[in-house]
Amino acid sequence: MDFSTNFSTDIHMASVHQRPKSPYWHASYLGPDGRWILRSTKQENRQSALAVALEYERAAKLARRGELIEAQAREVLKDIMKRADIGETLQGVSIKSHFDGWLETKRTRKSKSTGERYGVAVDDFLKTLGKRATRPLTSLTVADVQRFLDHRTAKKLSPATLILDVKIIGGALNAARRQGLIPTNPAEAVDLPEAKGMERGTFTPAEVKMLVDTAKGEWKLLIILAYFTGARLSDCCRMQWDDIGDVDQQSALLLHLATYAPLACVAHSGNKSLHGWFYVFLDPEEKVQRFMEYALSLGADPATWTPCQLVRIPDGLRDNGNRQTVFFFNPNYQNRI
Repeated sequence: MDFSTNFSTDIHMASVHQRPKSPYWHASYLGPDGRWILRSTKQENRQSALAVALEYERAAKLARRGELIEAQAREVLKDIMKRADIGETLQGVSIKSHFDGWLETKRTRKSKSTGERYGVAVDDFLKTLGKRATRPLTSLTVADVQRFLDHRTAKKLSPATLILDVKIIGGALNAARRQGLIPTNPAEAVDLPEAKGMERGTFTPAEVKMLVDTAKGEWKLLIILAYFTGARLSDCCRMQWDDIGDVDQQSALLLHLATYAPLACVAHSGNKSLHGWFYVFLDPEEKVQRFMEYALSLGADPATWTPCQLVRIPDGLRDNGNRQTVFFFNPNYQNRI
């Protein structure tokens, strides 16, 4: 609590006093408006209290002369904490150092693509700040975040991208708020653009066939997987046989392998998997070996990739009572398998 008197004096020396029934010493000093102020130092030791009182007085003198800028105010607070031997220091985190540290943490905990996306937003945000990026984190304002949003908007980015940009910056500032580095998050006061939904069309089977016929190498498999599973390109690239959960997804891989060797028959195991027979009888052994190795690289069961092996009996019953059924049969190879 502050106490002030209405008289003025030419004696501008801070002093400390102990009030009745209070364990703390109070500082008496001339305030910025020329009035004497009595303020608690929150110190029980007289020497520590006097050190705090002298810093109160120094800040008041700077304020009277109109010279108490943010940097000087922070220095005064640091000196108060140091002289009072509080055991803590005033944290002076810059905007850039906080965002760099936050981004590094995200990159170690998120996927590579997510880390790269966060990096795009953070790098652009720091660029819009220019030299101000080295200023204290507490100096950030709503106008700074709005300027970043305007900068990204000028690049003709979609509303969804702009919203994600601001959320990334807001996430870094929320982390700072939880750490006690800033009192509020300026990104929360920025008006986000309205996201407009966009419905995308799908390829017809004829269009997919044209894509597969035109594609080369592993692109054929990626197109087939994406069409039958609806998975993203990055997921298709990492997909293994163990990830293939349903019949449509397994069919996509078998169809892809059929571009390397004729598919003669496909039978469902009666449980989870499909089994395919490929006709490679007249192919050179070296070519057959490469085909089998490629199938195994996609995650196929190595135990069943042998030149000739009875694996499933079409229309047969398993021990659990499930029937094994034929899903596909090529009559051109009925006498060859």
